[in-house]
Amino acid sequence: MKRWNGGAFFERARVTKILALAFAAGSFSCGGEDLSGGVLLDNEPPTPGIEELSQPLTPLATECVFASETGVATVVVAAEEVAVISKRAVDGALLVNGEQCGSATTKTTKRILVSEDTNATGSQTVVFDFLNGTFGQGSATAVGMTIDLGTGQDALKFRGSKSNDSFVFGADGFNSRLDAYNDATFANVEEYVFSLVGGNDTFTAAGGNGTGLAATSSIALYGGEGNDTLTGGDGDDSIYGGPGNDTLRGGDGDDSLYGEEGNDIFDEEAESNGSDTFDGGADTDTVSYASRTSSVTVTMSTTTSTSGNDGAIGEGDDVGTGVEVVKGGSGDDSITGSTGDDTIYGGDGDDTISGGDGNDTLNGDKGDDTIAGDAGADTISGGDGDDTFDEGSASNGSDVFNGGPGSDTVDYSGRSVALTITIDNTANDGASSENDNVKSDVENVTGGSAGDSITGSSSANIIDGGAGDDTLSGGAGDDTFLQGDDDDGSDTISGGTGSDTVDYSERTDDLVITLDGTVGDGESGEGDNLGTDLENVLCGAGDDTVTGNSSDNVLDGGDGADGLNGGSGDDTLLGGDGDDTLNGGAGDDVLDGGDGTDTLDCGAGSGDIALESGTNCEL
Repeated sequence: MKRWNGGAFFERARVTKILALAFAAGSFSCGGEDLSGGVLLDNEPPTPGIEELSQPLTPLATECVFASETGVATVVVAAEEVAVISKRAVDGALLVNGEQCGSATTKTTKRILVSEDTNATGSQTVVFDFLNGTFGQGSATAVGMTIDLGTGQDALKFRGSKSNDSFVFGADGFNSRLDAYNDATFANVEEYVFSLVGGNDTFTAAGGNGTGLAATSSIALYGGEGNDTLTGGDGDDSIYGGPGNDTLRGGDGDDSLYGEEGNDIFDEEAESNGSDTFDGGADTDTVSYASRTSSVTVTMSTTTSTSGNDGAIGEGDDVGTGVEVVKGGSGDDSITGSTGDDTIYGGDGDDTISGGDGNDTLNGDKGDDTIAGDAGADTISGGDGDDTFDEGSASNGSDVFNGGPGSDTVDYSGRSVALTITIDNTANDGASSENDNVKSDVENVTGGSAGDSITGSSSANIIDGGAGDDTLSGGAGDDTFLQGDDDDGSDTISGGTGSDTVDYSERTDDLVITLDGTVGDGESGEGDNLGTDLENVLCGAGDDTVTGNSSDNVLDGGDGADGLNGGSGDDTLLGGDGDDTLNGGAGDDVLDGGDGTDTLDCGAGSGDIALESGTNCEL
């Protein structure tokens, strides 16, 4: 069986064989040290964080005492001693450094008392080894293990079993059964190490880290093989996932979290909880702020540090190397990818997402998001909301845009070369050979400053050609063509089926427009060509002249003294502010002069007339 030591795999059978050969020869050394003067307790691969299990150990100066009538074992540790307390697999006897505690035939241990020798002035290390099963579990009448290591820089370490362990380590003690009774209480311990071996383990450091200590005590926590769930406490903890798909939570404090092998999740809690550092290790690892309601800012990196500027304002998290996935919360988050292939989820809120280099997968989720793929062949999905996909100033890879629910826009406004874009699920959009794919659930497109060709879909599209001599086609659906606030080139516009609108409402200069499919529309010298399959025109603040066609037109003059001519359809003419002249022409028309002294000519046919103050009506 292969096992993990924090940096490499070891084969148990191989280690056991080496030990057997060495002892048969009469001596054994590890790292140049002769082990003949002590007992090597473990033929397991090295246990991360508990090097004592791989070293020879001598008996304690004070022999362990076991009272068989009460089931209480007493262990006294002198200065600089190491005590490894374990359970013998064959009969359940309590062992201290490999020797049985006491000689009684009754071996059931109910309580363990560990204390410092009264004359001790140095440091002690106590290791509880649960590899062969737990022991010293608490009851309604007594705590299972009581540990007080006195003065010095003392360490308390635990090794789990190969089964699915569950531990809770809190201000009131240690619990390995998740029941109402603490298995252990601690005092005068400065260093805590927990190393979980195998199985799908759960470890939670709740509240403070041990009785008699400050709530800011730190722990080192090592996951083993299996899919572990590891949660730190209030101190500055170091948590290592080990092999397996682990979930790591730092808790409060400035924690260091290492995913190592497997697809790991670093789960940040609902509130800011210290300046944490995340190192994903191998495979695909995730930092999740999904529980957050306030905004977070995250900059992903392929190096070990991003200067500690991630998370909420002032939180100082560091999303470092080996993290491939980031999830935002319900605030308005800002998430920037690395040079690698990242996956980003914005979560709820109006998020700003930038993929960076690499072939990224970017998801806006809910909210009105702004998403930029940047370099690489990116897959971008808006999710719910009215999302904007920013394509930057130059060709940057073959991107795929999925709009999702809402009114979504692909924005090429930073481009200065000619573009061809068709909303049709085909990978031939963008600049020459760029091969973007604007999916059919994207509704709107904004072009750049060159002569673009943009074709809509069957949805109600909003198409803005930008500057340049553009060719714009609506396709099916009720489309709107935005013409900006100034002469932006000689555009050719065809509406296709549906009721389509050309919008000049931001203009302040005079316009002359005829929906007849000939060049000459727009401002003086602009030279737009509005096709006969367009129905509606919105004008701005100038003195505009607009002539419709045989369709049922809606002509809105906006401000200014406008002249609106409906043509032969059932038209609606809206004068707006200013002294307007409205001529319905043939058909059943609706004329509304708006403010000002207006002249209305219903022409042939019948229709409605809205009379305002100062209106002249000619029937």
